[in-house]
Amino acid sequence: MRKIMNAMAVLLLAKTAVAGAAEVDDRLYRAAIFSNRGEVEALIKKGANANHQQNQRSMLGWAAQSGNVNAVRELLAAGANPNAVDAIGHTPVMRAVETQKKDVVKLLLDSGASTQGADVYGRTLAHLAVETDDPAIVAAVLDAGADFNAKDADGLSPLFKTLQNFGERRNEIVALLAKHGVDLNQGSPYSTPLLFAIENQDAQLLKMLLEAGADPNVANESGRRPLHEAVADLALARQLFKAGADPNITDRFDEPLLFSIMNEGRPDLVEAFLEAGADANRPRSDGQTPLGFARDTGQTDLEALLKRHGAVDGDASPAAPATATIAKLAAQPAGTAPHVPSLPRYAGANAMFEQDAIAIYVTSDPVPAVGEETLRLLEGAGWSGGLVAQNPELRHMRFTRSGWTLEVQVSLARGLGNQTSIQYSLLPQR
Repeated sequence: MRKIMNAMAVLLLAKTAVAGAAEVDDRLYRAAIFSNRGEVEALIKKGANANHQQNQRSMLGWAAQSGNVNAVRELLAAGANPNAVDAIGHTPVMRAVETQKKDVVKLLLDSGASTQGADVYGRTLAHLAVETDDPAIVAAVLDAGADFNAKDADGLSPLFKTLQNFGERRNEIVALLAKHGVDLNQGSPYSTPLLFAIENQDAQLLKMLLEAGADPNVANESGRRPLHEAVADLALARQLFKAGADPNITDRFDEPLLFSIMNEGRPDLVEAFLEAGADANRPRSDGQTPLGFARDTGQTDLEALLKRHGAVDGDASPAAPATATIAKLAAQPAGTAPHVPSLPRYAGANAMFEQDAIAIYVTSDPVPAVGEETLRLLEGAGWSGGLVAQNPELRHMRFTRSGWTLEVQVSLARGLGNQTSIQYSLLPQR
């Protein structure tokens, strides 16, 4: 009986001790958030656990989030883990940064808190720092060695998060990142910092990025470059050319961008491209040269401009774009090769230029209606294929039949009084 009584007494004492420890730890939780100097230290001496977790967060995490510098200092002195993570992957210094507790941020970083790691959303200390719109916090995290080129779960860099935030001190933070050597070309899967500046018509940001060394030729994952977005703005285009943008890039159809500019009826933009080094003789995939295009579309001012920048006759003549194709057509047995002028086309469209392998027609009807009817007509004539790309001002189609490829582009021709241009180009199938 006595043995049983002794065992019960020991068990009771143990339960009392556990309850006492739990009470002390609970008091430590409150002290971490609200205490004055010395309270945390006193509770530690009474047996409180400096690494105790409450609601899946460490005492240091709670103290850091609340900005309790005294509690943070006393917990660190008692051996609290400065890198303990909470339920969403935040360390104490991440909590301090997120709540903009500058003194705690400095204390934790000076005490060796890690700048590495990410939360469950892929956000690093660097991402959290830029979201504060506070250059002082960003500078502290930069100086501590955090990786400002890391991507979060959405593929966004800290720099791009800075741009997206549109904070009052955004440009100040961008300048700070540039000064510390952060990659100014890191953006997101769908954009780059320069593309972002152009899309948002932010001339000051664009100037800052270019002067800091951002590359004007870096594309996003779909191949879009800054010049593609600035192509209708003469001032932006010149700014990009001054920074080294390549004027010989291609458009989304892999054709020289110069042709898109010419199609807009903007001699000033064409001249800017040519002055920046655009090749005045580089042909499209169908063989047509810039000079040939200018002649076919009746843009005599562009003809003169192109010639001043080295465009030459010969291959640039109206007959040249289809020369190789016509030769192959001539070599075919009679009746086996398609003849572009005989192909079905939009009713009421007027011919501007016709050859065996290339033709251009114009109509005043809108692009969508012309494109839809052209597609229907060619499919009805036995051509296999369809739309390759489209937008409100363009329908690009590709068809094949009997060893031949027919490219059809229906587009808004601003240089022709906003008429709709229908271009047929015939090529031997590869």
